Amino acid sequence: KEDGSSDGSGFSITHRTANGWEIPQEVDVIGYGNDGEFSGACLSADKMVMVLTLEDKSSRGKNDLYVSFCDADGVWSHPKNLGSTINSFDHEYSPFLAADGKTLYFGSQSHAGYGGADIFVARRLDGSWTKWSRPLNLGRSVNTYGWDGHFSVEASGEFAYMTSYINTIGSADIFR
Repeated sequence: KEDGSSDGSGFSITHRTANGWEIPQEVDVIGYGNDGEFSGACLSADKMVMVLTLEDKSSRGKNDLYVSFCDADGVWSHPKNLGSTINSFDHEYSPFLAADGKTLYFGSQSHAGYGGADIFVARRLDGSWTKWSRPLNLGRSVNTYGWDGHFSVEASGEFAYMTSYINTIGSADIFR
């Protein structure tokens, strides 16, 4: 809303200016709906592609990953499921699309891992957004025996950030 409060479910975006943060603006995604408990999204480096996590009637299990494209008027296309190579019978979540627009990091509770949920990487093989390399677990140097997610990489590629529930000060912490 004009005062910055939520107008319901969905997504908003804001920009930081010299005077602080703008009032968040609604992101209009055609046909967006989420039947699940969780949702999330990330924008591509050029801000024209959004990868979402949501649950709806086309989901293969619980939350799946979808892609939406921004048109010239700022309207986002109906979310398209990324397919069965990425999505499984359980939760896929916290997508992060690298600056190359082809490398996708995400969390999963279904793909083979070390803990309750692990971080994986896959590469888009064509322009369909449904053909992907087999997701690879980032391994024990990143994943713990607990829940891990929200992986992102700085534009410089020097550091990555993630959330974990293991070896924390509180419930979950951000690690670099």
